[in-house]
Amino acid sequence: MNNNRFLKIVIIVLILINLGTLGFIWFRTAKSDTSIRRSVAAGFLVKELDLSDAQRKEYFRMRRNHRITLWKLEEADQSLHSRFFNQLFSETPDLKMVHDLADSIAANRKKMELLTYEHFMHVRQILTPGQQEKFEKIFDEVISIVLPPPPPPPAPLPPPPPIPSE
Repeated sequence: MNNNRFLKIVIIVLILINLGTLGFIWFRTAKSDTSIRRSVAAGFLVKELDLSDAQRKEYFRMRRNHRITLWKLEEADQSLHSRFFNQLFSETPDLKMVHDLADSIAANRKKMELLTYEHFMHVRQILTPGQQEKFEKIFDEVISIVLPPPPPPPAPLPPPPPIPSE
């Protein structure tokens, strides 16, 4: 009797562990793609620019600070978008709030872009003149690694239905 109870408890615990693991994988997948791209870009920069130990240490310090600040702005972006689209389901949407939230989203995105620009400006400042030249040559490649790929072009519209003749 005790043996059956023990086996049932073990099975329930294993099921909960499996569900937790699946949930972790499911919810982490979307963010991990961005994290992987950023890690690849960081490694690419360090390798291609042949950073010294001191430069590497400074780069990763700047990168960590950039990521922390960007993460906070990304959280704010999600919150603003949530509030923005929640107005769709309001009994009486507040159009002034919708416009204010759209302005806030734009201002937050501007902060994100300026933060990233300043980050790369600071990265460039720690480089030697030779590394700066190399940085200019590989920068487009770095950006293409960091940014998500563009969406595919929209599918062509179907032809309009024929107009019935009378």
